[in-house]
Amino acid sequence: MKRIAQSALFTAILFVVTTTVSIPIVFGFLNLSDTIIFLCASVLPLHYSFLVAGIGTSLADVFLGFGQYAIFTFFIKSFEAVIVAKMHTEHTVIKFILAGIFMMFSYALVDCFLLGSTAPFLPALLYNGLQATASIVLAQLFVKRFIRYFKK
Repeated sequence: MKRIAQSALFTAILFVVTTTVSIPIVFGFLNLSDTIIFLCASVLPLHYSFLVAGIGTSLADVFLGFGQYAIFTFFIKSFEAVIVAKMHTEHTVIKFILAGIFMMFSYALVDCFLLGSTAPFLPALLYNGLQATASIVLAQLFVKRFIRYFKK
């Protein structure tokens, strides 16, 4: 029951952070959702963090008017959580970087698919790279505290 409550709280926090700390851009918006996903996947079991990441961010897509991205977001963000949760390394920054790279390339491909052109690939990599970098730095600043707190 404790993990369900924690998951619900993380989902709500993820939704709020994604919708309130967002910067609109041509194809969507930049946000700090990955920070919450990285932290969540570092402390919750995989099946919980998978659902938190997918549900919180895809609901935010719909809420912000980018419903066309919602199904893609569900799987991209959920698999980001899988990368962080399942990698067997104590170096959290490596997990976060690999998850960020996965997100960058995934959204670049989604943008190409939705627009029917390869033109948005490089710009999508760049702005998603900015989002990933900010999220990696922020998550790295807080991850040890989160792990210590949630392991109690």
